[in-house]
Amino acid sequence: WQMAAGFFIAAMGVGAILVHSVPLLQEHGLDRGTAAQVAGLFGLSVTVGRIFTGYLLDRMFGPTVAMVMFIAPALACVVMLVAGNNVLICALAIMIFGLAAGAEFDIAAYFVSRYFGRKNYGAIYGLLYTIFVVGSAVTPPMAGKVFDLYQTYDPALMAGIAIFLVAAVLCGTLGPYPKETYQP
Repeated sequence: WQMAAGFFIAAMGVGAILVHSVPLLQEHGLDRGTAAQVAGLFGLSVTVGRIFTGYLLDRMFGPTVAMVMFIAPALACVVMLVAGNNVLICALAIMIFGLAAGAEFDIAAYFVSRYFGRKNYGAIYGLLYTIFVVGSAVTPPMAGKVFDLYQTYDPALMAGIAIFLVAAVLCGTLGPYPKETYQP
C-alpha cells in the first residue's frame, strides 16, 4: 500500500505538469510556439528517463533510485518557480519532469517483480498502473482551478514540491526485497 500511495502521489504531480506545461511555460513569458517546442521535450525525456532508470535499477537499490527520481521533479518545481522567461532553464525543468514520468513506469514494474515475485505480477502491476492513471487524472483539473483562482501556477508548483517529496519518501523507504520473491 505504501508503494501504491507513492506512485499515486507521484502521478498526481506528473499529470498536472504534463497537461499544463504549455500554459505554464507561457506564464513564464515564452510565446506559444516556443512553449510548445519546449513542452515537446517532455515526451523525448520520458524515453530517456525509461532507459536511464532501467540502467540505474540494474546497478543500484531500487528504492534509492525511486527517491532520486522523485526528488528531481520537486527540484524542477523549484526551478520553474524561479526560472522567469529563460528558455533553457524552463527546458531543463520540463526535461526533468519527463525523466521522472519515464522513471515511474519502470520503477513500478521493477518493484512489483522484486517485492511480489512473478506469481501475481500481472494483477499487482495492473492494479498499480490503474492507481497511477487515476492519480495522473486527478490533478490537471485541480491545477487549472488553482490557475483560475490565483492567475498563476505558482501555488500548484509549490504543491508539486510537496507531492514529489512525499512520493520520494514513500517509495524510497520501502526496505529490502523479500528473499523468497526475488528470482534473478
